[in-house]
Amino acid sequence: LKKMVLVRLIKVGRDVTEAGRTVAQAEQARDGLARLIYGRLFKYLIEEINKTLSEGAPTEGQYFGVLDIAGFESFEKNSIEQLFINLSNEHLQAHFNNHIFKMELDDYKAEGVEVAGGLTYQANDDIIALIDSKSSILATLDEEISVPKATDMTFVAKVLKNFDKHPRLIKSKFANAGNFGIAHFAGPVTYEVAGFLEKNVDKPPDESADVFLTSSFGVLKKIGEKIAAELAEASAPGKKKVKTVASTFRASLAQLIDKLNKAEPHFIRCIKPNQAKVPNQFEPTIVMDQLNCSGVFEAVRIRQSGFASRVPFPDFLARYRTVVPKSVTKEIRGKPEADGVKILLEALPEALTSVGGYDPNDIIMGTSKVFCRSRVMNLLDKLRDMMLSGFVIDIQRVWRGYSVRKMMKGCQAIYKELDAWIETNNFYQSPGATALAKWKTPEAVEAEFERLKPIAEKAQALPLKMPREKELDKLTHRMHQEVKCFQDMQGVATSLDPLDIERLVSRAKDLELAALSEVASLEGRLAALKIQLPLVEAMQNTLKGENGEVFLEDCEEVLGEVAKAGLKDSTGNWISELAGATLLETLLTKIAELKEARRKEEEAEAAAAAAAAAEAAAAEEAKRKEQEQAAAAAAAAAAASA
Repeated sequence: LKKMVLVRLIKVGRDVTEAGRTVAQAEQARDGLARLIYGRLFKYLIEEINKTLSEGAPTEGQYFGVLDIAGFESFEKNSIEQLFINLSNEHLQAHFNNHIFKMELDDYKAEGVEVAGGLTYQANDDIIALIDSKSSILATLDEEISVPKATDMTFVAKVLKNFDKHPRLIKSKFANAGNFGIAHFAGPVTYEVAGFLEKNVDKPPDESADVFLTSSFGVLKKIGEKIAAELAEASAPGKKKVKTVASTFRASLAQLIDKLNKAEPHFIRCIKPNQAKVPNQFEPTIVMDQLNCSGVFEAVRIRQSGFASRVPFPDFLARYRTVVPKSVTKEIRGKPEADGVKILLEALPEALTSVGGYDPNDIIMGTSKVFCRSRVMNLLDKLRDMMLSGFVIDIQRVWRGYSVRKMMKGCQAIYKELDAWIETNNFYQSPGATALAKWKTPEAVEAEFERLKPIAEKAQALPLKMPREKELDKLTHRMHQEVKCFQDMQGVATSLDPLDIERLVSRAKDLELAALSEVASLEGRLAALKIQLPLVEAMQNTLKGENGEVFLEDCEEVLGEVAKAGLKDSTGNWISELAGATLLETLLTKIAELKEARRKEEEAEAAAAAAAAAEAAAAEEAKRKEQEQAAAAAAAAAAASA
């Protein structure tokens, strides 16, 4: 393999001489060999696939093909590869145009319809002839291969000279530019001729078949056998020994076009929305270029130049019978399709006057289809939309009426439940008529709230505003206030704060709850607290005394107040939380103790007084005696002096 790439064999008669290749020649041999292997391997795979699929059965005329082609190519520099690709696209575009045009003519002929003025389409036969004919650019390229000392520049000079008058050939403004241009179906493309001759030869080394035959790789060996057989056939008398790339490509393309013309084609146009190949990104310019280059707009133009719309009878009747009066629709019903279409078409001129009218020649009845020009179809669709809008409004009216009636029926059922609840709990119509007066306990009132909750939720979910909403809010608010007031009264049943009790009693009376036993109980407790709190405080202060000293008079005074309040002998009337009875007992004990202490003090004072009196009497007696003695002495002295 290495020798085959680096050394070439020169045959002169029976003598064979070896000569080294230049770098460029070696690269050319390498590339030619690679292309040969690639091309032969592709053919080999096709043959093996077909052999496997056929399972030995004859396959003549039985095949399907998928042709995936590149679009028209126009780069900054275009060479022979782009010319081949664009030639294939020109052939395929011509096939597409002819197919579409033929389909149009066949459709008109089958339906017995004539198109005034005929149909035309944009042909590209002159482009194909310029590139691919007996006297064409590629034919000139093949001839130039055999001309001694031919170069790419001599080739382009011949092209510019031979096709100077051709309308599709584009000449450069500069002499010796080394290029030529072609006005393709998709747009102008300029081709640089550098390398045209070299690429057109593309001759792999002569010993390629021998090298492949010696390969241990089975596929390459089979390819070598195939190439050897072809070389032997080509060496036969009358056979061309050398084939150019252009001639091979043209022959292959001619076979392809021949197969396409015999087949029933189905076209799939793939449009790239953007060059970045990302989703959700649309670039109008790129899409527009692809639609223009692919001939889609030309196909649309061909269709629109005649009758753009062809509607089968059943579809036409089903879609457009709504645009005529009901009397015509009734006449059509039950008739054969052709007769029904005829009746419908006769009624259309009058029906379409409301949207501007139309030319009768713009709509023609075929054998199974109705042919319409675009303007008529637009008018028919516009009128149909108008009629359908009326039908839609009628349907909406009936449906909305039914929906509202159904909704109101459901609303009325819920509203009846709501009214029944309100009537059951219709308090506050007379003094003392309260929720607690009826239901007795706050738990029973809460149960009524729970019964109301699902009814209210259903009522609020309705599309209409809840009736008696303000009345219901006022009622439930008052009931909640009653429950809260009752619960608060229970909370202060043992309170010693007269202000809290007085506030709740006042609130209960405002809510007309005065008749409740709890209110009376609180009022009694409030009155008792007002009396007993000062007494308890007085007893506590008295028992505490001043600087720790308790006075009997103070205790007796407080006891007198207790007795005046009727609580001295009725200890059970004391509020237990105040501990008044205990304090009273302590007070009485203290009074008894103080009285006993006073009695003992008085007895001690009396004894002390008696002792003092006796002592005073004794002193008086002694004084008297002393005085008597003094008097006697004085008398004696007087007597003596006398």
